[in-house]
Amino acid sequence: MSPVTHAQISWLLGNVWELTRRERGIVLLAGLVPDLDGIGLLFGVEYYGRYHHLLTHNLATGILLGTLSFAFSRRKWLTALLVFLAFHLHLLGDYVGSGPSWPISYLWPLSDVEWLFPDQWDLASWQNFLITLVALILCLHVAKRLGRTPVEFFSLKGDAAVVEAIRRRWPRY
Repeated sequence: MSPVTHAQISWLLGNVWELTRRERGIVLLAGLVPDLDGIGLLFGVEYYGRYHHLLTHNLATGILLGTLSFAFSRRKWLTALLVFLAFHLHLLGDYVGSGPSWPISYLWPLSDVEWLFPDQWDLASWQNFLITLVALILCLHVAKRLGRTPVEFFSLKGDAAVVEAIRRRWPRY
């Protein structure tokens, strides 16, 4: 799945309960961290192919993220649970929708066993497009109802402007 879709899903998850802005950001980051192993692309396609879905797409990373969330959140258990869930939703999305032959090494570094979904769909598939579209609609709904968007992590003023534009564009929704 696309990092944009992972971000949308994680941000939505962070808005299910009343969390602080920081806690929502932590949940959002947890849904994006697995793709840090994609930085290998900077070192070449071979490095990317070897390490993407390996270094940060595993249970150890999920446990680390959940544990770290304790240090930076007020609602520690809830935030850790949502972090763990956002992380695993990322893995699930990649398991089914990253294209053929992209396994997940969930138990790495303890085991080299790779999990591969035999019916995995392409990154540019209609399924991924539909998931992204539904997530976008839900993000617009959250913006309209709760008055915030993912822009809140970069600029509160910018976030308020985006929310206002959404509310003006769809006043009856």
